[in-house]
Amino acid sequence: MPRTSPTALDTKTVELIVRLRRELTEQGLDAGPDTLARRLARHHQRTVSRATISRYLTRHALVTPEPAKRPRSSCRPFQAALPNETWQADFTHYRLADTAGTTSASSTPPPENSCAN
Repeated sequence: MPRTSPTALDTKTVELIVRLRRELTEQGLDAGPDTLARRLARHHQRTVSRATISRYLTRHALVTPEPAKRPRSSCRPFQAALPNETWQADFTHYRLADTAGTTSASSTPPPENSCAN
């Protein structure tokens, strides 16, 4: 790992990002990377990308990680002991012009592996 990075943010800007994040969070306001980038540009004349702000917020443990995907271990197999023992149904609700509704249903055998991509 290099000792220095010429494109790294200076210490004052990083401290400003962290301070703004804490202040806005304490006030109950949105303190996401987009908001911080706009505030830095408007009030502090500093242009920092939202990705860079996000990276520094993560480094300073100011972000609660939220995984985008469910872990594979949480998948329950959609299996049956015998063929045609288990089925799944899909329903689609259509709103008609006269404000009445109709529902379309279809039944299909389950996929081989319901947790597959």
